[in-house]
Amino acid sequence: MFPVKEINEMIISSASNEDLNALVESIKLRREILGHKMKTELGVGSRVKFRGKGMDIFGKITKYNRKTASVLSDTGQNWRVSITLLSAA
Repeated sequence: MFPVKEINEMIISSASNEDLNALVESIKLRREILGHKMKTELGVGSRVKFRGKGMDIFGKITKYNRKTASVLSDTGQNWRVSITLLSAA
């Protein structure tokens, strides 16, 4: 884990607009990589969990979209969840 407090202080005190734009692009790329990794690890029908409305939701992936997955929860509710928020249950 990175020292988030130190990074925040550095960003607030000295980051230029160009620095911030580069940071945002780096974060987007990292999320894309994590999403692709998760897609390869979890296929349609896989049991997953994610945090929704203040509690853990468990269910199965029913479909993959470009940036999200459709998840049918154990309670029968359909959710469209960012792939990076899913983990194996």
